[in-house]
Amino acid sequence: MPLLRVHEETLTEYIPRGLGIGLTKSIELFEENLEEISLQLEDNDMLILFTDGLTDIPMHDNESEQYSSMKRFLHESNMNPKSLIEVIDREIQLFQKSNLVDDITVISVKRNAINH
Repeated sequence: MPLLRVHEETLTEYIPRGLGIGLTKSIELFEENLEEISLQLEDNDMLILFTDGLTDIPMHDNESEQYSSMKRFLHESNMNPKSLIEVIDREIQLFQKSNLVDDITVISVKRNAINH
């Protein structure tokens, strides 16, 4: 599952090494290939995690352009996590070219600024 982090004006993509859940019955193989990453979130940072079902939706003729458009949208949107998910859902409903062929999971988390 890719992870996007929006920090101030910067969007960073993290793609840790590993196997998808359910792709092997071997716990050892899964653990051997798993890469864990740690991030220190700062005030107003947003994390967006999503399964490949989101990027596999046939909305554009060019798959790489679709992913680039999605990252540009996520980077430029200044929304709270709930609103972001609602907009993504609306966009999927409006622009998908056919029935969904894969499940879609999107998780969005934002660290709010703490006023002292």
